[in-house]
Amino acid sequence: MRASTAACILAVVLVGFLFPPAAAQEGELEPVPSTARQDSLLRVGLGYHGSGRYAEAIAVYESVLEENPDNVIALGEIAYSCISKGDYERALTYARLGVKYRSPVFPILCMHEGTALDNLGRVDEGIAAFRKGLASGQHRYLFLYNIGFAFYRKSELDSARTYFQGALVENPRHASSNFALAMVYNAKHKKAPEILALARFLILEPDSPRSPDALQHLQTALGSDISSRGGKPERIELSFAPDSDAVDGDTGLLDLSVTIAAAASMTDGEKKTDVEIVAEILGSLFRIMREHGMKENPAGFCWNYYAPYFAELEQNGHTEALSYHIFRSTEDKTVATWLKFNDPAIKKLAQWDGEYAWR
Repeated sequence: MRASTAACILAVVLVGFLFPPAAAQEGELEPVPSTARQDSLLRVGLGYHGSGRYAEAIAVYESVLEENPDNVIALGEIAYSCISKGDYERALTYARLGVKYRSPVFPILCMHEGTALDNLGRVDEGIAAFRKGLASGQHRYLFLYNIGFAFYRKSELDSARTYFQGALVENPRHASSNFALAMVYNAKHKKAPEILALARFLILEPDSPRSPDALQHLQTALGSDISSRGGKPERIELSFAPDSDAVDGDTGLLDLSVTIAAAASMTDGEKKTDVEIVAEILGSLFRIMREHGMKENPAGFCWNYYAPYFAELEQNGHTEALSYHIFRSTEDKTVATWLKFNDPAIKKLAQWDGEYAWR
């Protein structure tokens, strides 16, 4: 997720959590404010950019910079348009000019610098640029996400996980951090945490271009995609292996509960839709989290962040609505029919989700 310079409202986030802010390394040059004519041209450029006409937007911004080379807004916007056009070398040039100035858009220019470097394969330099922006204390969740994604590209999964989790603590409604964290869990073979991260992503983003892929990953992790293959397993082997680390805690019990619930759903002789199977398995998982969480008070990100949310969701009777909601990206007519006639249940889920107080 990338941010436009002029269109972005810069809000200071005061939560420190894992990454307390340091002093921002802002530039020393003073920018020259836009004239009325330059402001007008910037709006024209933004219009071109918004329509996907990046080359025309870049030409407009260049005309502004010819009049006023110290126009830091134009530097930010031209860097953003170059990124969108795929011209990362030029984007890097303009972003690095922009970060030399002391201005309110310094964090966004750091974002553009890091994005350009990351796409040029200069990942470590990109991380340094993102960290420079993170130190400003603004848009912290975006910088944490981008740093995490850079580590993910380097296959440094533990570091990626830490930054994605930090981004979610800063902004629990950031769908991309949930999806990225799910991919880390998948690579680390942590089934239950992957399921929870994917389910949260699909609550936030049930019908986007990314949703079918996320839903397929979820069904695979649940074991529920077997229903689409039209067969019953002749033999099911269950095993329990503790899966504990210092970050997420022991999730082996949750993995086992998913396996048992999937096995029960596949062998009970009833013909069920994919949604019904998913609802059964998720409901079982959420109940285990609620009961075990109340008795044992386990530690770790998975237990402290995802478990209370889904346990309360299940306790409030929203599991069925959740299951149909996350299938919105499919062409299943039964899903469309259920959603049409159960709109009040979906609205209750949305209201509960909006009012949930994240720990």
